[in-house]
Amino acid sequence: ASNSKVYSQNITIPQAIHQIRDKLGLNMSEVGEIFGVSRQSVYLWLKGGELKPEYIQRIWDISRIADQLQTAGIERPEHFIHRPISADGLTLYQLLSRGENVDSAMSFLKEQSAAEQLVRGKTSVEYNSARARKRDISSVIELSTPIWDESNG
Repeated sequence: ASNSKVYSQNITIPQAIHQIRDKLGLNMSEVGEIFGVSRQSVYLWLKGGELKPEYIQRIWDISRIADQLQTAGIERPEHFIHRPISADGLTLYQLLSRGENVDSAMSFLKEQSAAEQLVRGKTSVEYNSARARKRDISSVIELSTPIWDESNG
């Protein structure tokens, strides 16, 4: 645990950065902006370059946030990262870039995601039942419609 390159879940800094990028749906420039560094700095970190302790702590903090989004059941967090979610219209991406507390934003995201999943679920059920009805009708039509074969005519 004294080794600053290993997280409590036994992942390395590069693995944590990849998780942040992948779980939040960010490109490397956006990852750099969240940490206040260039994209090139992030690539150096991925190759094992030295980091200041405050960056190491921030990587762990944001990695935990990314994990929380995933464990909260938020499907496709990348759809929410650039969406205004705070009272003053800031996005999760902007809150992370500013180093602000995202607890209330996380609660909002969980509620928003659950509501959207519910709507998608209803829409999916309605769509699938409509497809099933259409399929049922079309199979009846296929059975009752004679097929004209000109070669037999």
